[in-house]
Amino acid sequence: MKMPKMSDISERWVDAAEGWSQRAEQGREMIAERADASREMLTDRAEMIRQQFVEHYDQDTMTQVAGWTLASAGLALGATMFVRGRRHFGAYILPAVLGLLGLAVLSGRSAWERRSISIGEAEARVRDEIAGLDPVARIQVLRDVAGETVPFIKHIELRRN
Repeated sequence: MKMPKMSDISERWVDAAEGWSQRAEQGREMIAERADASREMLTDRAEMIRQQFVEHYDQDTMTQVAGWTLASAGLALGATMFVRGRRHFGAYILPAVLGLLGLAVLSGRSAWERRSISIGEAEARVRDEIAGLDPVARIQVLRDVAGETVPFIKHIELRRN
């Protein structure tokens, strides 16, 4: 058996190394293309999800979710403290605060909504009633109502020019 020359072996290794580096470069390019395509696809998907969230965002639902989350977190933490045998007062402060905060968020939202609705209705009724009056009568009515509502306004006199 004839032994190959050293120069033939080194040429083969050089050729193989060049082929490997070309394949490695092609692999890097392919990975970069796929990464760019994935990044673009994920960016488009994130934008689509953001638009859907904005379209379907409901403040009342988010408030209810926050309230129920806080209330249930307080309840779960209190139950955990009880099961673990924590019987001192300090162990139940945080669960009580979380639970009460959740209940306040749940009840406060509806109370503020009812209040704003009643204020809006009253304002609409008053505007309708006052709209039919002449300007001088309108000013007198507004002054009288304001004087009854806010006591210090009674002392303010309208100046006639």
